[in-house]
Amino acid sequence: MEPKYYENIITIEEVIPEFKGTISKKELEYSGSGDGTVPVANVPQGVSAKLHIVGRNDMAIDQRLGISWVVKDPDGIVIEEYSDWQFGHADPNGGTHEFISPGQFDLNKGGTYTLAVGLFMNEASPVQVASYAGVLCTVAAPPPAEYTLEVSIEPPGAGSVTISPSKATYPAGEVVTLVATPYSGYEFDHWGGWPPYPGVGSTSSTLKITMTANWWVVAAFREVAPPPAQYTLEVTIEPPATGYVTKSPSKARYSAGEVVTLTAKPYSGYEFDHWGGWPPYPGVGSTSPSIQITMDADWWVVTAHRC
Repeated sequence: MEPKYYENIITIEEVIPEFKGTISKKELEYSGSGDGTVPVANVPQGVSAKLHIVGRNDMAIDQRLGISWVVKDPDGIVIEEYSDWQFGHADPNGGTHEFISPGQFDLNKGGTYTLAVGLFMNEASPVQVASYAGVLCTVAAPPPAEYTLEVSIEPPGAGSVTISPSKATYPAGEVVTLVATPYSGYEFDHWGGWPPYPGVGSTSSTLKITMTANWWVVAAFREVAPPPAQYTLEVTIEPPATGYVTKSPSKARYSAGEVVTLTAKPYSGYEFDHWGGWPPYPGVGSTSPSIQITMDADWWVVTAHRC
């Protein structure tokens, strides 16, 4: 009988280690203000920044550490995307590696910036061992610009300007309506002021101005000549109903210096005698039936007839 031989079959299975790692630090470096631990609040608008992410190897053996992150602005636009692999040594306290943004990104919008970051091991077949997805920082938008509007009248006392709306300060972009009203004896001429603004030099009495700076606006008026004096000419017949008088020209009122011709026309049975009236005017007392009188006062003229 032949002896029997038994073979011991040993199966060796590959033991896949449990990968362990931690994101131990997340810092935002921004110009002029040092570093801040993520999430960072009230970062000034307009600064440039870069990320510092520290990955830690929590295993007993050396491992390569991989990193991948995406930074988005308040509108969801990607402003930095970065990935890299570096060696992480084993260490009783955890071997670490600091990953730093290769460049800088601008924090030029007010609002919340977000960060999505993953820490990986096993470069051949990456395994994510830690992650963070959340707020990177909040950027405090500066308060809106405020501007002043100063209005002057030239010459002083020549008119007024209404301002709508009327405020001590105006936010950038607000439109203000100015209306110039001249006083008696003046008329509006043009808009002036400094610094030069859209509409400066306009001769329209209404101006719309957009507040994009501190404006000094001048409403310029000019003096107008007063209208010529107007006078009345009253004619009376003495005795009544003994004739009539023609006036050329015949008006209710006459401008100063205007010459009026008066001609007396007595009725049958009467004849012209003389001109009278008040106040005494050049030609008063004349016995000519036709007289020219220059209007430089309110005249009362009497035509005297006799039988």
